Amino acid sequence: MNTELKWSKYNFLFNSEKFGHLLYNSLSNCFFAVDEEVFPEINSIRNQPEAYDFSSQPELFFQLHGAKIVFSERDEENAINVIKLQRSFIRYNSEGLLLSLAPNRGCNFNCSYCYEKDRRPVRMDERVEDGIIAFIERFHGIRYLSIV
Repeated sequence: MNTELKWSKYNFLFNSEKFGHLLYNSLSNCFFAVDEEVFPEINSIRNQPEAYDFSSQPELFFQLHGAKIVFSERDEENAINVIKLQRSFIRYNSEGLLLSLAPNRGCNFNCSYCYEKDRRPVRMDERVEDGIIAFIERFHGIRYLSIV
């Protein structure tokens, strides 16, 4: 028995009409196509990971554990800490410049939770565009520029 083994809350198991069963883990960013023969096993693991016996299929355990599909509490905590560390490293890394730009506020998704609900839709004008370019040009020696 794997009493400490858990099914990750970051897993998404779904069926596509075109591609069949698919399994994605948003923590590890791993994506799998699941064969029809393997799907009952995956479903069994999802329903009772602590009761599943991997002894006859150790390669399945290593694949699922490596992709963070199944984990122990400590594994998940460590993975989240690694992601936080990577974010901090990127945030304070002076080799690159990361910018998030909103060229307009004319979104038509109308999400109920949006904080820009009552704002008028404005567009970025040429003066602001020129200012962004001037801002970027001040960063000599950067190795990469990322604009979202």
